[in-house]
Amino acid sequence: VYMRGSQELLTSKLFRIQKYDDEGVKTYCYNIPSLGSMKRGTWFQKNTRAYRKLLRYVLAKEPVELIHAHSFVPAGFAMVSLKEEFHLPVVYTEHFSGVHRDSLSPEKKDALKKTVNGADRVLAVSQALKHAMLAQVPERSDVEVVPNIISPLFYTEDEKKPKETFHIISIGSLTPGKRHDLTIRAFHAAFDKDIRVRLDIIGGGPSLLSLQSLVSELGEESRIFLSGRKSREDT
Repeated sequence: VYMRGSQELLTSKLFRIQKYDDEGVKTYCYNIPSLGSMKRGTWFQKNTRAYRKLLRYVLAKEPVELIHAHSFVPAGFAMVSLKEEFHLPVVYTEHFSGVHRDSLSPEKKDALKKTVNGADRVLAVSQALKHAMLAQVPERSDVEVVPNIISPLFYTEDEKKPKETFHIISIGSLTPGKRHDLTIRAFHAAFDKDIRVRLDIIGGGPSLLSLQSLVSELGEESRIFLSGRKSREDT
């Protein structure tokens, strides 16, 4: 389910369920506008209604035995809310770094608690995220850790060969929560004036100008590069 801003209300894709192939994965997508629901405090309820409609559509066409929801906001909350209605077990994996920072609104904290306690199995992508989840929902002690996977495309036969340049790549949206500024400062401190090492940051977002300024301030224009958004293939 994709929540889209009101500026896109006129697109023909809104309020339509679409089916497409995503690298061999059969995918159903339901596009709905937010209509200010986040500000009115109805975002979770609206997403749950959207997921109910999407599930009914998919179940009429496909055999479904299990739901795997990624992040409590909004998929995990919605699927836990609907699992009894559809008689389907829910596995929930948390990725959201906001859980680390303990900066969730009261509404989101309640949603996180309901999702963690209501899912049949709960996974986190790191030990740190697991501990952050348990700190907020201590009654669920069986959270397991399954790290994010890395495609075999990133492993090559020549990886052990010595190279003139050691190339570090960081991938993520250019937002304050991703802390690319910390990555840049750490790179500068660890590899000061070592021309054999370079850093590429792939991604776009509102922090672009501030990160460019930081790179210039540190005098790292020849070793740190903000490469913008890239396709999966280019990455």
